[in-house]
Amino acid sequence: MLNKPANPSHANHRAQTSFWRLLNVFWTEDHVAEWRNKIFPDPDNPDTGIEACFNLISLSPSAHWHWNKGRFALKPLEISDDEKKLTVQFFWQPQYSHGSKDPVDILEEPLSSKDLRFATKEGIEYYLTCRKDSLRDIQIVQSGDTFTLTTDDPDIRPLPSWELLDMQWVLQRLTAMSGAAGTPDLDLYDDDDMNSDSMLHCNGINYAY
Repeated sequence: MLNKPANPSHANHRAQTSFWRLLNVFWTEDHVAEWRNKIFPDPDNPDTGIEACFNLISLSPSAHWHWNKGRFALKPLEISDDEKKLTVQFFWQPQYSHGSKDPVDILEEPLSSKDLRFATKEGIEYYLTCRKDSLRDIQIVQSGDTFTLTTDDPDIRPLPSWELLDMQWVLQRLTAMSGAAGTPDLDLYDDDDMNSDSMLHCNGINYAY
């Protein structure tokens, strides 16, 4: 999404255009513009995005794997006045049995993520642990837990963008509800341990720069 192909007939070009048009169906134009302007801030180059600390979060490999699978989402809660602390809330995503192209009754109530301690897919339980007060105090991460992202210099090492976190929070939940979570199945981390053990560790989930 950061760099639109020059050729308008390119499949990726069409997909990006459709993506932003689809968001406007469900959210106001101003709300979508806030999201888009964070990715494409240069009015002289409106189709070229920028990659910097403000749109990155540092995750352990296992947490990143779950993230790419759409198994959890982070809800932005609060940012300090000095922009040195950002609080986010963790939510496991309920996993659905239907696929992305299967018909679903519009009256079917979405599953709740309240108090979930893991994500379940095809009978396998996936969960994360973190260390809180001490190296020996290991706890299972569950829905509702909060984490604080910090920086010592918001200008040189800015916190993740509130707008992009808000956008990702929305899209992660929609991905899970649509049954599209985890597809395509990309092997981003060639690590046998990640696929052989249902206990995937996140070392503290230290989202700090």
